[in-house]
Amino acid sequence: MRLQTPTTLSIHLSVRPSDDTVRVWVATDYLAHVTVHQTMPQPEAMRAGADRVEYTFATTATDQPVQVWFTVEPNRPGLLRGAMGRSEGPAVAVTQMVMP
Repeated sequence: MRLQTPTTLSIHLSVRPSDDTVRVWVATDYLAHVTVHQTMPQPEAMRAGADRVEYTFATTATDQPVQVWFTVEPNRPGLLRGAMGRSEGPAVAVTQMVMP
């Protein structure tokens, strides 16, 4: 990643045909060091918590994975750390190097 240069994070989420929505969260310690320019598809809902922001996305009636893109722009150089995950699943640690 480059400082003050937008980049896209892609997340693939498996779903069941019975799922109407899928929820994913991003830790606020990660979000504190980036600007989120765009989220695709647009979430149906967003909920801010003490340590995370949760995004709810609609699914289709298939078992195909849902792909979500976050266009983010880092606002400081160095290591960028945080976590994200499905609301009903384990956290995934994120570590990215932001070049000046």
